[in-house]
Amino acid sequence: MILAETECKVSQIPGWKTVCTVVGVTYILLASMMLFSGFQQMADFGVPEVVLASPHAADFHHWLFVHMSVIGVLIVLLGRYVQSADAQRTVARVLTLVALHYTYLDLRTSEMFGIGLYAGLAWVVPTAVDVLFALTFAVMSFCKPLPRGQ
Repeated sequence: MILAETECKVSQIPGWKTVCTVVGVTYILLASMMLFSGFQQMADFGVPEVVLASPHAADFHHWLFVHMSVIGVLIVLLGRYVQSADAQRTVARVLTLVALHYTYLDLRTSEMFGIGLYAGLAWVVPTAVDVLFALTFAVMSFCKPLPRGQ
């Protein structure tokens, strides 16, 4: 009973749980789509067939799937279990930096802004997702908390 009363007095950022759930599930869905479509989808990025057929590429594809899935699960759990507004703002700031770094990684390998490792415009969607997540968490990192139950 005391725990329930204490939880009601904790202030939280509005929408924290929902945003973390949506972002986390998005990561899991994107990872699953990559797993089911196979590494051959990288041909859209101009990756040569010899690279696509290598065991290193298959290992990388598996690693990427696991990495994105784990990040998605962790973000969902952060949304569920980080309770105070101060901790939520700190986590939001860290996730903003992570999403900005992913944006940088996508841009540096693009044909338009980077070294041209991946040809064409296939880099646009992943970069847009990164920017959207960065902006979302950046906004949340400055939100004023509401008392729980409001």
